[in-house]
Amino acid sequence: MRNSTQTETHLDALAEHRELLVQITNVRQFWREVCQLDDGPKFGEMASRVSNVRSLLEHHFEREESGGYLVSALKAAPQLADEAALLQKQHAGFLARLDQLIDCLKRSECSSWQDAFAGFEQFAEDLQKHEQREHTLLQTAFNQDEGEGD
Repeated sequence: MRNSTQTETHLDALAEHRELLVQITNVRQFWREVCQLDDGPKFGEMASRVSNVRSLLEHHFEREESGGYLVSALKAAPQLADEAALLQKQHAGFLARLDQLIDCLKRSECSSWQDAFAGFEQFAEDLQKHEQREHTLLQTAFNQDEGEGD
């Protein structure tokens, strides 16, 4: 049976994932508005918005890596350690991709406004897959004992 600490841990993880989604949605909305108003490109403003996503993501990854909810999940299900380690190894790559995009945007050296946004979209899609794998890991860890011994 899931205890209250596990439930809180899982809810904290979901809240952080939702906040990331809100920030990513804000970047997408800004890009659409600039395109609809034919008021762009606005590389500097986009760099600032992507930097906000990066800051939030870095904080999120730091929490995970320093005793965050993945640690609680692994205490409940140590057999998931390999999957957790694989997910954790991806963190640096996500941050590096954002660093490259931010640098390109700040310097206005992206090949085009559309290419810059396509890079962000690919990042967001890959991050969503990563976060879904984390969510699945948490569900597996915290729900594994339900039904056992009942």
